[in-house]
Amino acid sequence: MEIGKVIKQARLNKKITQEQLAEALGVTTQAVSKWETDNSYPDITLLPSIASYLDISADELLGIKLEERKKYIDEVIKKNNELISSRYLDDSLNLMKEALKKYPNDERLLNALTKCYWARMQMTIGKEELFDYRQQLKKLIIENAEKTLEVAKIPEIIESATIYLIHTYPRLGEEGRLKALEIVNSLPGIDYSKELRLTNVLTGNERKRRLQENVLLLLQKINHNFSYRLADYSDDIYQKIALFKKNIELIKIILEDNLYWFNIPCSNFAFVIAEYYAELKDKENTLKYLNESADYACALCNSPDEGEYDSYWLKGVKYTITKIKNYEGNYKVFDNPVFDFIKDTTEFNEVKNRYLNAYNDNPKVYRKN
Repeated sequence: MEIGKVIKQARLNKKITQEQLAEALGVTTQAVSKWETDNSYPDITLLPSIASYLDISADELLGIKLEERKKYIDEVIKKNNELISSRYLDDSLNLMKEALKKYPNDERLLNALTKCYWARMQMTIGKEELFDYRQQLKKLIIENAEKTLEVAKIPEIIESATIYLIHTYPRLGEEGRLKALEIVNSLPGIDYSKELRLTNVLTGNERKRRLQENVLLLLQKINHNFSYRLADYSDDIYQKIALFKKNIELIKIILEDNLYWFNIPCSNFAFVIAEYYAELKDKENTLKYLNESADYACALCNSPDEGEYDSYWLKGVKYTITKIKNYEGNYKVFDNPVFDFIKDTTEFNEVKNRYLNAYNDNPKVYRKN
């Protein structure tokens, strides 16, 4: 591959303009344009700066195909995601460290390493004997996310690294919370989000699809970001129960008969409702919502791993259901002491077995830890 084509491809991979590259190198935009069309060649003294800015090696700049690097990184990240989903966290960490030896400043690999540290940190929650290790992992997440932001040009990577910082800094105490607050306050408001503003410029079916995807995004954010947190601010257990019941109703309004992936939050919400009724020693409703939770888990087992939603709101929008292996949390949820008053009953053990069998048969359902 000619050097001009290498420069152009690397620039496009980094999602930077000719003007940005020219400014970084102290040359004119016309000079960069001439390089990329092979009408001239950069001065040999500029080659190290070009390679560094474009995050490629001198060998790559001089002819080794960038496609090979991209293919390698794509495969590594795919494998890393599979290892994390299967909870093979040591293998995941080793894989990323080896990949970063080959490409030490690649923003995608750096972000994937942060994901490794995050997954390990999540697995230590609730284990007091691992407190010191958890603190160490928090610092590694922050350190690696900040390193990623130093080299990142891809918007999705910048967003991901920023979110890791926002979620991790507050876990280090008040000083960290203030640092996270500083980062959050520097972000654009929701009215300036790409997802919202695309509906102003797209047309036809593309605009329709973006509007549908925004509905899906909003539904996901309500389930992931608000429900559990809002419940924490209520002292009335009946208000908590009502909140999670309304969540299930909202999902059913948007998705109608086929919930597909959203069987997961519905199963989780029903289980939480059952736990609240158990606190009240309400046997009938506890069993009712445990059975409802199991119903959603079984419905998910019968759903294809990928496909399209078919409701009025989301017709044609794609979904995928990620399989998760080696997860012990499904068994632990029934150890909650609130169930002690019914744990020896036939009804409780029947729904427990039905619930766990759904998970065992199709390890793609997960509960909120």
